[in-house]
Amino acid sequence: VYTISVTGLQPSGNYANAIHSHVVNDITNFASGVSGVVDNFLNTLLVAGTGIILTFDDNTDSLTVSVTGLQPSGNYSVVGHNHNTSNITDFNSSVSGLLPIKNIIAGSGIGIVSSSGNFTVSVTGSFGLTGEEVDDKVNSLLVAGTGIFLNYNDNNNILTISTSGGYEEILEYNLPLNFPASGDINSLYIATDLSRLYQWTGNEYVELGPAQSYLQNHTHVSSDINDFNSAVSGLLPVKNIISGNGIDIINNSGNYTVSVTGSFGLTSEEVDDRVNSLLVPGTYINLNYNDNSNSLTVSVTGLQPSGNYSVVGHTHVSSNITDFNPSVSGLLPSVSGSGYASTSFSNNVYTISVTGLQPSGNYSVVGHTHNTSDITDFNSSVSGLFPANIVTGVGTSGYLTKWIGSNFISSGLIYDNGINIGIGTTSPLSGLLDVAGNLTFNTFTEKVITNTNSGSGVSLNINSGTVHRITLTNNCIFTMPTVVAGKSFTIFLNSGSGNYTASFSGVLWSDSAPPTITTTANKVDILSFI
Repeated sequence: VYTISVTGLQPSGNYANAIHSHVVNDITNFASGVSGVVDNFLNTLLVAGTGIILTFDDNTDSLTVSVTGLQPSGNYSVVGHNHNTSNITDFNSSVSGLLPIKNIIAGSGIGIVSSSGNFTVSVTGSFGLTGEEVDDKVNSLLVAGTGIFLNYNDNNNILTISTSGGYEEILEYNLPLNFPASGDINSLYIATDLSRLYQWTGNEYVELGPAQSYLQNHTHVSSDINDFNSAVSGLLPVKNIISGNGIDIINNSGNYTVSVTGSFGLTSEEVDDRVNSLLVPGTYINLNYNDNSNSLTVSVTGLQPSGNYSVVGHTHVSSNITDFNPSVSGLLPSVSGSGYASTSFSNNVYTISVTGLQPSGNYSVVGHTHNTSDITDFNSSVSGLFPANIVTGVGTSGYLTKWIGSNFISSGLIYDNGINIGIGTTSPLSGLLDVAGNLTFNTFTEKVITNTNSGSGVSLNINSGTVHRITLTNNCIFTMPTVVAGKSFTIFLNSGSGNYTASFSGVLWSDSAPPTITTTANKVDILSFI
């Protein structure tokens, strides 16, 4: 509230003049003390809006109005006030129409053009191989092998492959410095220490086939890029990044990824077709290109020129030669003598046949043998084939025979009386085999007879085996076999479910009484008899 009061002696009472007013220019003599009242009035009157700070200093009677924070969107015009890019350091994504980009750097194969804040990113340079690069790469790839000549014309992009057979001579030297000072254009020169082939052009020796070449990696670092505007401090005024030809752009939170898309250079099929058109068949060379399977076959064709050739590392065997004919002088042997029919040559086979009676005498054919199975028609009239006394015999007893010479047999050591066999004796005792003397066995196994369940009685037969396995299933009587002196046998007697008895006939026990059989279930008693 601004209060105005009258000083001096005034008539008492309240005064009101409804038609009396003053404007600011009517007041011309405010004292200095009045200014503080106005300052406070203005400070109270003014309210700070959005983005405005009001600071009132009551001591100095100063009121400071300043801008703070981000400004509201829209267009602003401040007379006499401007900024350049070096003053703007803190752009963010809330600034309308601008992207938070500090810089756009052209990488390898990328070109960048800026126009009024619009940046166009395009592919520069070449990707893949150009046609000329393919031609040169094929020329570098192909190496002339034995008997092959390569001639590459870089001007018209023609690579001619021909055989070295078109040259009259192939001359070998250790090194090129040993070549003749003046060569022969119809000859090839081999430097054996270097394994390289040369040709005389009329003026100099040139190496046939390409030299090795290498493509070094080419890179740039940021220090190589020296033409950016130094006035740009931290940020570029980028409104948009536009993908040009062959470019894909992905924005992820202000990070822009620029990639190459599409295909550049020649495709594999285009390279194949270009190689096919590049190669021209030279002398004695045939080229066959299969576009479906993308294969190019290089083969030698036609008869080679006459002359003597020396091809390093190349040989032929007789099986490689299939078309000789009898008119070739000196290749077929001449045949003379008697006892053979006329010779013939057909289908590369030279036939000589025997006819008439052969001359007497002994013949030796190197590498030719016969065994007895090859001879099928011998008869007894052949002298010297059988001994004078042919072996004959009859009967079922006597000494077994043995050979004592190439044509003679005699009595052996084994005697057979028709029933038993004796070794070292002519009177074998009862038994299949009687050995007079000590008998040594490396290994020996007695035959085991498993009688399984006993029942109430078992008759033992040791002719089938001398070891018997029997399980008691009842109280059992064992009928013992009749044996001769020296015989022995063993019984493994299982008690079965237990509580069974066993008795044995005709046995002389050592204690004059049979042993007591175990009555516990599933136990085994071993009984040996002599």
